[in-house]
Amino acid sequence: MAKPHILFLNAAEGFGADVAVHASLARALDRSRVRVSAATNVWESLPGVSARETFAAIPDLTLLPLDLGKPLGPRRGLARAQAIASNARGGLALSQLAIWARRNHVDLVHVTERPRQTLFGLYVARLAGCACLVHAHTSIYPGEATRLVRWRLKQADAIVGVSKFTTETYPRIAGVPADKVFAVLNAVNPRAFTPEIAAAGRASMRRRLGLPADVPVIACVARMSRWKAQHTIIDAFAQLRGRFADARLVLAGLPGDTALEGPGDFRDYLMRRADGLGLATSVSFPGFLSQADMPRFYGAIDVLAHPSHEEPFGLVLVEAMASGKPVVAVDGGGVPEIITSGRDGYLVPREAPGAMADAVMRVLCDPVHAREIGDAGRRRVLQAFTPEIQADAMLRVYQRVLTPRTEARMPVATALNNLS
Repeated sequence: MAKPHILFLNAAEGFGADVAVHASLARALDRSRVRVSAATNVWESLPGVSARETFAAIPDLTLLPLDLGKPLGPRRGLARAQAIASNARGGLALSQLAIWARRNHVDLVHVTERPRQTLFGLYVARLAGCACLVHAHTSIYPGEATRLVRWRLKQADAIVGVSKFTTETYPRIAGVPADKVFAVLNAVNPRAFTPEIAAAGRASMRRRLGLPADVPVIACVARMSRWKAQHTIIDAFAQLRGRFADARLVLAGLPGDTALEGPGDFRDYLMRRADGLGLATSVSFPGFLSQADMPRFYGAIDVLAHPSHEEPFGLVLVEAMASGKPVVAVDGGGVPEIITSGRDGYLVPREAPGAMADAVMRVLCDPVHAREIGDAGRRRVLQAFTPEIQADAMLRVYQRVLTPRTEARMPVATALNNLS
């Protein structure tokens, strides 16, 4: 099979975790075996890293900045009208992209599972006459599997989940044929996340976060929402205070849900919960942390706690492990595919503050054990979660998808040659 040409299509407004994964893949794919291009949206309204600049910095990649419009999302009134108008322009840009893809012999369009992006990818792929791969960064649940969603997913040539847990939901709930579904575990760059970089940034990051230099620090990094369950770590932290009176808890991330009870968003609810437990001065909410901040952020903490109920994968877990930090997480979702409890981290039941407090105390009370767990975590990352390992696995999926299409075209090509 000739060297395939892969086109990453990104229509998002910001550099989220899914776009970061695609950029990492685009950088790591072996150019001796594959050609890589990326079409990315010129609209970037969210804070943090620029997707366009990130893709532009990747060597040996053809970048196509396009006006792909704005997601409607929560926009209302004039902002919604402007977004609709921008999407009309985006339709024209997609048609032009399809023409470019056909002329440049693109074999496969690679998009995320977000509805708008999947539709864009399918549209370009069908006009260009190539395959479409949907990279699913989340599981699908029964309430989401509408007739339209099931139809859209079945049109894709392949669905790739970021964990086996995520992958198995697509045949079971969305009815996608099992032979079109694959699991490729996520990855982080172990050269960007290292114990040395973390240690070098410890003092400066603690000053930035307003943390004393010599107190235990537990952190959770996640969008603040019900299924991320940050209230569990607040309750666990309250139990820890009897042993570590000067400890601090850092809850980083933006609000992403309404309060469980009372007014406001989920962060308001968490702040009230911490205040009700007498923890207001010991729990901090620094908000959004950019991807550039994260390698040094892990240096500021002693334990990463992750109480999420059914994490599809958990990139922050792997980042912390690569940085040599002990991790305590809920035994559910894709997390058991990352951590072996007691060896390279700890797994606890969901909504179990006591179990989480016990695991965190086990680490804080024994610095030697904490270092052993952190070292084992980094070894685990190097063995299973590097960009090169992920890119090699994804390339095997590309080949699985494209080989039948190539073989189907060969008899036609042979017949045409015989006629000439």
